[in-house]
Amino acid sequence: MELAVGPFDDEGAEIAIESLPYRRSWMRWPRRVQWGTLRVGRRAPSFAKVPDEPAVVEPLVPAGPVMSNRVVRLGARMTFHGHDWLINDETHHHDAPVKVGELQVWDLVNETGMDHPFHLHGFFFQVVAVNGVRVTPSAWEDTVNITGKQRVTIAFRPDDRPGMWMYHCHILEHHAAGMMGHFEVVR
Repeated sequence: MELAVGPFDDEGAEIAIESLPYRRSWMRWPRRVQWGTLRVGRRAPSFAKVPDEPAVVEPLVPAGPVMSNRVVRLGARMTFHGHDWLINDETHHHDAPVKVGELQVWDLVNETGMDHPFHLHGFFFQVVAVNGVRVTPSAWEDTVNITGKQRVTIAFRPDDRPGMWMYHCHILEHHAAGMMGHFEVVR
């Protein structure tokens, strides 16, 4: 999330910075937590530059039905130690390689009742469908929140940076407990 603040007319005011209640699963009740304070300082000129024309995001996937070439299933299983968080039924999943320049269209399927913010390292993608319904990409993303039981389809084209890359749930305890995948970019 990006946050833009100002201008403020009340120099010296203090504004609470809070995380607002958000229920990311059916298991926990959300709470409001103040984690910082913003103190309004002296007014200063803005250095922001707004372009005359907004950027146009050219869709990677042509009009028509969206055909994916990979399914990434986000799941969980109970263990003696709590939960394993899974990708395609395993922890720390080793996925198939992808070729430089080849269009990748992935279905990200959340099989759990909890949100999982999916993060792709090294590449930006476009969201092209949500629950099978086509959407027009309006931005390049590196993270998308996939709510419980939701399916999000993304598209990206890996550039010429061969090597190992990863994707994972951006909830740190899920990532650490296995909801992470690796794939190789090859020429």
